[in-house]
Formats: sequence, C-alpha cells, structure tokens
Amino acid sequence: MKPFSYLLVLLALVSPAWSLDVIYPIGSRVGLAPPPGLTVSKSFSGFEDRSNRVALVIATLPAAAYREIEQSATSEALQKQGMTIEAREEVSYPLGKGFLVRGRLEIENQPVHKWILILSADDLTALVTIQVPVAAQSHYPDDAIRTALASLAVRDSIPAEERLSLLPFRVSELAGFKVGGVMAGRAVMLTDGAPQPSGPTLDTHIMIAVGPGGPTQASDRGRFAHERFHGDVGLVEHGNTHGLFDGHGKAPGED
Repeated sequence: MKPFSYLLVLLALVSPAWSLDVIYPIGSRVGLAPPPGLTVSKSFSGFEDRSNRVALVIATLPAAAYREIEQSATSEALQKQGMTIEAREEVSYPLGKGFLVRGRLEIENQPVHKWILILSADDLTALVTIQVPVAAQSHYPDDAIRTALASLAVRDSIPAEERLSLLPFRVSELAGFKVGGVMAGRAVMLTDGAPQPSGPTLDTHIMIAVGPGGPTQASDRGRFAHERFHGDVGLVEHGNTHGLFDGHGKAPGED
C-alpha cells in the first residue's frame, strides 16, 4: 500500500472529531483541514500563507471533467507547463477515486514544490493544488501536506446565506423565492422552485446582476439591458438561464 493510501486508511479509523477541523472556503462545497500556518484566503478559494508565499487553491469542476483531466494530465503535458514530475499516485477516498501528482517548478526564479490532487466525488470533480517554495518547506513538510489532502471533504450544499455573501449587493428578503444560482461578484438567480412544465417554459425566475458601465442616455437603457443579459452575464435568447447557470444551479466555474 502506498504511503498516501495508508494515511487515508488510518484517518478513516480515527474519531469523527477529525471532521471538525475541516474548513470550507466561502462558497465552496469542497474543504479540508489546512496545514498549520495557512489561513482562509481573501483573494481566491483556498488558503494561504502570504509571508512564506504558500498557496492552497480549491476548485470545483463538473463531474465529467475528471475523465478529461485524468487523460490529459500526463507528464509530458505538465512538463510543457514548466513542471517536473516527481511522482504520480492513484488514491482512493471514501468520496471516490483520484490521483495525486507531485513535482517541482520555478516561479519568479524560485524553486517551488507543487502538489495536484484530482478527486472524482459523485456529482463533482475536486481539484486541489498546493505550492510550497523550497525555502518554506521546513514549515510545510510533506507529512503535513499529505495529512491536509487526506482530510478532503465535500458538503452536500452551500447555505443560501453563504452564497448570497458572495455578491457585491445585499438581498435581505427572498419573499418565498429560493437561491437558484450565484455568480460570485456578479449575479444571483432566484426561483420559486416549482417543477418545470413540459416544453421550453421555465419556472419563475428573478435575475439580479451588476456590472461595469451604464447607458449615458435614457433612450439607450433598453439596448444596454439587452446586451448585459445576453452578453456579459451570459443569458441566452428567450430568457433561458442555462447559459449562466448549470443544471445544479451554479455558474460555470463556481466553487
């Protein structure tokens, strides 16, 4: 049994209290217990130690992405991105299967250790990358990184209040509507949650969005609104919101 798989077995046998250490970045269904020294980042979905230039980034991708990444994340492909592969390990979590890639690269002429964990977990693919400069490795040894990765967890859903906190405006009264989807920093879709009838008609939706710019003339407001909803925000014709939010009510790339 490989070291990382052995660690996963040990963690599965310890007290459930381990899960209390898991932290979910705001708006992310994927979380973990970060190594000591890392705190939740305010700049990206994950954790960081700015003084030591250490970053742990968490991304949530569609379930179908796992197969594509598994086939494309070859040593040759990663080498073209400047990463020298040291090892690739197949891993098995209670959540699903995955693989771990370890290697080195240079960032701003500084040698950096990089870890990439890809995990297939039911309805999503979890992608975790960790970058540790060689100069900071004594603060973040391999054992600490492996322990953090082994704690990876996925929650069933994100509380509505947490999702709404990602917006640059406040929605204080939902009036019976539910949060159907959020594009962080941009837009929210509210829905009455009623079953969709047959045909192209959707249930009731309310879209609230913000963006840069605005019409200088009142006569341009209609054109501006049309361009905003059918362009920048990503809505397609006839009010179909599937161009903005996927089937799970989340925007493409949303954590």
